[in-house]
Amino acid sequence: MKSIAKNVCLVTLISLGYSAHTLATDEPTTREVAVLSVAVGRACAELHPEKHYTLQNMLENPASAGQEELKAEILKVDKGPEFQLAISTTQKRVKGEELYMTSLCPSYAPLASK
Repeated sequence: MKSIAKNVCLVTLISLGYSAHTLATDEPTTREVAVLSVAVGRACAELHPEKHYTLQNMLENPASAGQEELKAEILKVDKGPEFQLAISTTQKRVKGEELYMTSLCPSYAPLASK
């Protein structure tokens, strides 16, 4: 999942206006991937409450097996008050990217509906 999450993170960061040069030289950190994961999960839940999207669903997905370091960072970021501004800012940006929301939100769906 870490490589998948980082690839999704790269695509999303590019779409949100980050410079290609910066991304080519600096792979996103685990913390950046965690902030983006939480922000996308919250945006999906807010945009489509009827679909029961949650961060926990994404973490329990079998595709995320073996990614304990990233999962721990996602949980830390989700609960940490010091990360809430970064999450909120990122959430606002990703909510405006309909194509990415359509692609990413199913990762946060309950397992039975995937």
